[in-house]
Amino acid sequence: DPPLRPSTSFLRAAEALGYTPRDYNAGDMERVVSLFQHTIRDGRRSDTGTAYIRGQPRKGNLTVRTGVRVLRVLLASSQGQGGRPRAFGVETETGEIVRAGRDVILSCGAIGTPQVLMLSGIGPPEELEKAGIDVLVPNEHVGRNLEDHISVLVPFLSRNGEDVGSINANKVEHLAGLKALAEWALFSRGPFVTSCYDATVFYTSGDAYRTDFPGQGPDCQIGLFVSPGDVSLYADNLKLAAEHNFFSQEGFSDADSTGFLMSPTLLHTRCRGRVTLREGDPAGPVRIVSNFFTDERDLDALVDIVLETLRLGARMDDIVGGPLFPPKLLAAHGGDVSKEFLRDYCRHYAFSLYHPTSTAKIGRVVDPGLRVIGVDSLVVADASVMPCITSGNTNAPCIMIGEKCSQILSVEHGLTARQPTVAPPPTWHGVALTAGLVAAMAAAVYVYGIRR
Repeated sequence: DPPLRPSTSFLRAAEALGYTPRDYNAGDMERVVSLFQHTIRDGRRSDTGTAYIRGQPRKGNLTVRTGVRVLRVLLASSQGQGGRPRAFGVETETGEIVRAGRDVILSCGAIGTPQVLMLSGIGPPEELEKAGIDVLVPNEHVGRNLEDHISVLVPFLSRNGEDVGSINANKVEHLAGLKALAEWALFSRGPFVTSCYDATVFYTSGDAYRTDFPGQGPDCQIGLFVSPGDVSLYADNLKLAAEHNFFSQEGFSDADSTGFLMSPTLLHTRCRGRVTLREGDPAGPVRIVSNFFTDERDLDALVDIVLETLRLGARMDDIVGGPLFPPKLLAAHGGDVSKEFLRDYCRHYAFSLYHPTSTAKIGRVVDPGLRVIGVDSLVVADASVMPCITSGNTNAPCIMIGEKCSQILSVEHGLTARQPTVAPPPTWHGVALTAGLVAAMAAAVYVYGIRR
């Protein structure tokens, strides 16, 4: 499908502000504007399971078990080179032992991996001792150096309530939703093809950032959601109660709302967080301390990105009626969208983009070959190994880390890494789904006719 109208307006507005249309993956991300690139093929989301497992030749050397939580890595004392511990398997939450023939590979993410390492006796000694865990490999850096992207949403109303092509509930629910689902299943087009996160700009905030973060990519990003969201987005996902946010603005949360969202995002913060075990329940949910805004410069930086977002919105005057802010907070500032108001706005409404990284970073917890320092046969392959967070979403970089880990281990063990083949999507899937949709639509029309 061609870009939706808010996306084309966003691209034009960014160009008018001096951004250059080009591929943000081509190396130069400074003041770039682009449509987003997604892991989508033939109108269907292609996750790593789809791309690397489903549709690939079965060799009988892979077993996938879901719903099984690994509690800790099993280490044999003094059996590795130089008397180091050697990983020989894992223990699950139910006490099952799964043994490894060569290596144990952790891919539990930047939250789960440090927890498993610490439960295995690898981590900060003081913390492990408090949790009653024997210290096998002391390492102060496990669970530290947590980085994340911090963002805030800025909703925009369309001009005069005009339908500018945003994806709202009326286009994806009830009979319209069945029609859209049929379009997606048969022709790979329509509302269900898009993730709604359509376009973006990247830029660098200034010389202070370049000095403090030499060699890093841009620290500022503004993304466009071609959807106004709804109450559940804020209340369920972001945990913001409806009465305290944007929905006292009449019509914004309606099913036929025609607004859209922008997401100003600070990509590189000066704060660093940590992941720690909970005293008394080390195997339970970890304690995640982000430390957002403990450095005032991060708050100021996000406010400046919001101001750039408002400048972009003002340039989209062919479709934009204006930004929408929480009325109670705005009233407390006399209705003035000042810098101090925006500081309060960011303090109240900023949230994590769920891109945690760097809690088992290369050089501190793992070596350049992704092996845990001080332990034999234990490898980490996920976002926790990143030396620093990326200037952009972490999905593709995590896939790259997995591919690099595969390449490293193939060389070390004399194996041949097979490249995944691109399997065509099953045609029966679309046919069967569409047949079911047609039946559902017929039933819905029939019931509607009876009720009338």
